[in-house]
Amino acid sequence: METLDEQFLGNNPNSVPDDKIVYGTLWPRIGAHFLDFIVMAPVLVGLTFYNTLAWKSSVLHVLICLLAMAYRPVMEHLYGYTLGKKWLNLQVINQEGDAPTWSQALLRNGFMLAISIHSMVKTLWLFQLPDFAEVHTYMEYNAFVLLHRDYSWVTTLIGFVLLADVIVLVRDRQKRSLHDQIARTWVVKP
Repeated sequence: METLDEQFLGNNPNSVPDDKIVYGTLWPRIGAHFLDFIVMAPVLVGLTFYNTLAWKSSVLHVLICLLAMAYRPVMEHLYGYTLGKKWLNLQVINQEGDAPTWSQALLRNGFMLAISIHSMVKTLWLFQLPDFAEVHTYMEYNAFVLLHRDYSWVTTLIGFVLLADVIVLVRDRQKRSLHDQIARTWVVKP
C-alpha cells in the first residue's frame, strides 16, 4: 500500500526526487513562528493589551483576533510563506509544488486557529463578567483569570495536541508535522 507521500510526490512526473529536497526542520520552523510573532506583536499585542485593560471592547477584540487568525493561512495561500518563513528561507508547498490551496492553508493552520478561537471566546466570556470592569492592570488581569479558570481542560488538551504535532515532525523523515500531513503540505527550503 502506497503512503500519501508516494501517492502524491512519487507519481508526479514533475516532482523533485526526495533526496534532492531539503525539508524545513523543527528549529527553523520555530524560529519562523517567533519572527512572525515579532512582526505581529506591536499591533496585535499592543492593541489587545490596551483593549483588555482599558477599552474592554468585544467588537475590537474579535477584529484583532480575526486579523491574527488570518495572517498565516492568507500568507501561506497567497505566497507559500509567512514573513518569518521567508526570512528563514522556508516555503510551504502542496503535492504539486505550489503554494497551498485555501483549504490546505486552513487545514494546515487548524491547530493554531483552534487555539485562537479558544482564546477569543475565553476573553469574550471574561469581558461579560461583572467584575471585569474593575480590571485595569496586568496584575489584576492575571489574578482575575486565575479566579475564572473554567476552560483549563481545553488549554491542557491544546498542549497535548501541540506536543503530538512536534513529536510527529521530529520523527518524520520528511519533517512533516501532524498538521502538514492532514493538509497534505510540506515545508521545504526552496
